[in-house]
Amino acid sequence: MKNKKILMLMLALVLMLTACGGGKEAATTGEDSDEIVIGVMGPLTGNVAIYGIASTNGTKQAIDEINAAGGILGKQVRLVIEDEKGDTQEAVNVYNKIAE
Repeated sequence: MKNKKILMLMLALVLMLTACGGGKEAATTGEDSDEIVIGVMGPLTGNVAIYGIASTNGTKQAIDEINAAGGILGKQVRLVIEDEKGDTQEAVNVYNKIAE
């Protein structure tokens, strides 16, 4: 049951994944860094915030469990969470911000 829960949380993380490494964040941490940076975006405010908050909380919980178990390939995972407010134009802006 626990493995199934972790698998579902990881699946949710992968579905919400918008950027992993790359850009300025990876340039400052480098490939030899002891952390993996993952960018996540979702509606944290606005009319559909309940969905984004729930997803973000699940992602945070999954990352906490992953980090507590030693991380991924020995590296800790750090989330960069951005609010796209449930708006399509804001989602594009946030995506571009994370991708940079």
